[in-house]
Amino acid sequence: MTGSISANNLLVQSSTYLTFDLQPSLDHTETAYIEIEMTRALEFQGPSCSIQQSRGFSDLISCRREGHLVTIRNLFDGYFDAENESMLSFTIEEFLTPTSVQPFGNIVVTTFDFRNGTFRAIDILD
Repeated sequence: MTGSISANNLLVQSSTYLTFDLQPSLDHTETAYIEIEMTRALEFQGPSCSIQQSRGFSDLISCRREGHLVTIRNLFDGYFDAENESMLSFTIEEFLTPTSVQPFGNIVVTTFDFRNGTFRAIDILD
């Protein structure tokens, strides 16, 4: 998977949204889901997460958060052909940036899909 992650606000101690632009390298079925392991440098504001907007995904896309792990389900209405599909985009709100300039850490995006009888990590962006 290739892609980028951008924030709408980079000021210290400010609220920001993160936009993920992803180009999966492998095909996916409608059972696929994404896990995003967030850096601890960003704190969620609020008890959950929400998809502010999305492009290329199902209208039923949903977001759930447990600690710093975000799970996005209901990605596709049917089969996703990576070679013939455009980049996928979604925005997650709302985070609080750190109190000072500091190392940010990593955000790991992993796509899982049902293969050979079980869910497997098949596409990773680190």
